Amino acid sequence: AGACGKKEEAKPAAPATLVTLAQAQTKDLEVLEETVGAVESIVDPRIAAEVAGRIVRVPAGAGQEVRAGQLMAVIDAQDIELARRGSLAEIHRLEALSSNQRRIVERNRRLRQSNFIAQSVLDDSLAQETALEEQISGARAALARIDRDLQKTRVVAPFDGRVETQIVIAGSYVKVGDPLFHLVASRGLRVHLPFPEGAAPKLRVGQPVRLTTPTSPEQPVLGRIEDIKPMIGAANRALDAIVRVDNLPGWKPGASVN
Repeated sequence: AGACGKKEEAKPAAPATLVTLAQAQTKDLEVLEETVGAVESIVDPRIAAEVAGRIVRVPAGAGQEVRAGQLMAVIDAQDIELARRGSLAEIHRLEALSSNQRRIVERNRRLRQSNFIAQSVLDDSLAQETALEEQISGARAALARIDRDLQKTRVVAPFDGRVETQIVIAGSYVKVGDPLFHLVASRGLRVHLPFPEGAAPKLRVGQPVRLTTPTSPEQPVLGRIEDIKPMIGAANRALDAIVRVDNLPGWKPGASVN
């Protein structure tokens, strides 16, 4: 009976739950698609011989960096120099004949004024003077072509770049048009990024791309996709996303790119 008279003890209150409120927002989430591609040069011509001859010297070798105007190869110029001497001698001969013909024309003019010769004689001397002047003009044009060929015996780099391939060596004989070097420019690079066909809905022209290369891994480079091309083959249905990059230190054609 005494126990029934005791009051029931109160239970401790449950601890309060902290609730943090925040305003709902929408934001873009980055979805990462990673691929390994390659760098190529937009400008990568084959430097060819513009005159025929034997290669005397090749100062530039494969893998060497060259500056615009730097000497890369020398073609034997002896035959061209001999042709130049002959052309100069022909010009001097024609100039001597022309000088003598001018004196004849002046004498014939005086004789014609005194009616000692017919007009036809004066006309013939004037025609010969004109013909000699035309021959001198043609000989000088031929000399200019020889001088141009003489300059072409010194093969120089047309732009800053790197010698990708050295095709000739000293002692080789080359004809006009024979390739000497494969030169790639360090400026104007194009990156090819292959993606599986399933990634097509996620790719679009103008999309930003972060690029890194083992030759310059310190800082990613931001570019944009400028074109997307299919690469369809018997066992391949990939896409080629093309990104152009310019003037990047450490970036070289042929390097891999993430």
